[in-house]
Amino acid sequence: MPDAPNFSDEANVFLKQLMKESDRGAALVGFAYVDTLLTRLFKAKMLPEKLTEELFEGFGPLATMAARIKVAYCLGWIGPETHHDLNLLRKVRNEFAHAHAPVTFSDASVQARCRELSAPKSVYSNWEFQARDQFLITAMVLSLRLEYQRNDSQAPVAGSDPPLIRLRVNPDEWKSA
Repeated sequence: MPDAPNFSDEANVFLKQLMKESDRGAALVGFAYVDTLLTRLFKAKMLPEKLTEELFEGFGPLATMAARIKVAYCLGWIGPETHHDLNLLRKVRNEFAHAHAPVTFSDASVQARCRELSAPKSVYSNWEFQARDQFLITAMVLSLRLEYQRNDSQAPVAGSDPPLIRLRVNPDEWKSA
């Protein structure tokens, strides 16, 4: 698997682009970048094999962001706040992506979800933000957290099969009744 690009340079380009986007673009592009970083975290902790890639494709067990969020949390790779905010970003993204009518960060349902985001409060505890700013701050905080976790990862070592030991079982016990 190819190395990830320099995160600092990539993040700066991402942030500049994100600021120029429409509300829909910001939700879709912002979430897509966070999704890319979570996928990189997984791949950094997995063997670089074709089988690993297959887990993320089609109907593979890690093909959806929802699945990756759950598994990353259950494996202890992300904490409860990151888990919470990733799910909220995913829900906001879905509102933008699946709506047939225009959606903006001014919509009540989007604002309600953005108010639930933890990251802006943990970074700026006394400030009030508009929904779009809450979303963008959260995308950047999550990007930093996921990249930190990926950099803190150790390359996995291929497993080995344990040697078979002589079983002390009577073969007659294996026969079906």
